[in-house]
Amino acid sequence: MIAAGSLSDRERINSVRGLACLLLVAFHSVTSATEAMGHGDRTLSLIAEQAFLSIRMPLFSMIAGCIYAMHPVAPGGYARFVRKKGWRILVPCIFTTIILILAKNMLGRRAPCDTDCMLGHLVLPYEHLWFLPAIFCVFVAAAALDVLFPQQRRRATLIALAAACLLFFSPLRQIQAYAIGNAFYLAPFFFGGAAIYLFRDEITPRMARGWPWLLAATIIVYAINFMLMARGMSSGRDSPAALALGLLACGGLLIFFPRIGLLARIGVYSFTIYLYHFVFLSLANRIGFDLFSVTVIGIVLGLAGPILVEVAMMRFAPALGFLIGQPRRRPRSEPSLALSGGG
Repeated sequence: MIAAGSLSDRERINSVRGLACLLLVAFHSVTSATEAMGHGDRTLSLIAEQAFLSIRMPLFSMIAGCIYAMHPVAPGGYARFVRKKGWRILVPCIFTTIILILAKNMLGRRAPCDTDCMLGHLVLPYEHLWFLPAIFCVFVAAAALDVLFPQQRRRATLIALAAACLLFFSPLRQIQAYAIGNAFYLAPFFFGGAAIYLFRDEITPRMARGWPWLLAATIIVYAINFMLMARGMSSGRDSPAALALGLLACGGLLIFFPRIGLLARIGVYSFTIYLYHFVFLSLANRIGFDLFSVTVIGIVLGLAGPILVEVAMMRFAPALGFLIGQPRRRPRSEPSLALSGGG
């Protein structure tokens, strides 16, 4: 049986973060390699995209919700919380947007992105960076709930989870500005992670006994979701099956996933990996010689490169740590504060 305290085990949570990073980088490595090598057959790319589409970003969101629930906003600290979250999430997002656009302007084959184009990406987030303003919006909403209902956090979280599941299917999902629509996509998983932590004493013992049923339900829903995507009946992000799969699979990983040393070490640098793995995938595209080599090199560089960037920055230029969500030096076992709770 998994003890309830394991949800507070930082190394285990970092292992789940590391898994999320691996899924993200592997997916982008496959799709980037397929495009770079000019393969007309996109079968492998489509499989990589659809296999874990309903799990990858929901897992990041659920981890963020769980950690936020461990360290909620302090009474009277809402403005400070929002300010710090903005500094640690939105500032790196803007800086990384500029870096990625400049890199693509210099190395890419497409028409360069001019000043107006860059300014436009302040409103419409650039490529994979949509997650950052979206999760910022969710943090702001979650903190507001804690400020409004400080003595009823568990009940408020359940109500927020139910409301988020309903809004998952609402037209609000279509709002592209500032990734607001994507915030409604991430919200059920964020509040799901928060609920798992807040109700850990009730949930964990039951899950430890009923894990075969959870696994069976996850497999069935996964098969349904994959079939819907394969038939073009779902994007993998908008159906009841996608929502159920994200909650079941990510919740199961959050509760049951074991400590794995290598993944835990990767998870410590999850924020920087998320920001900059694309830069190193571009490098892999230029040094690999076939689809397999480009993919493998991309995964290795996409994980190791950002880690080296953060280590070097925090050692030689810690004052610039705010550009990767790190305003101060931190122990190696402590993950980035940007996507955690508390401020």
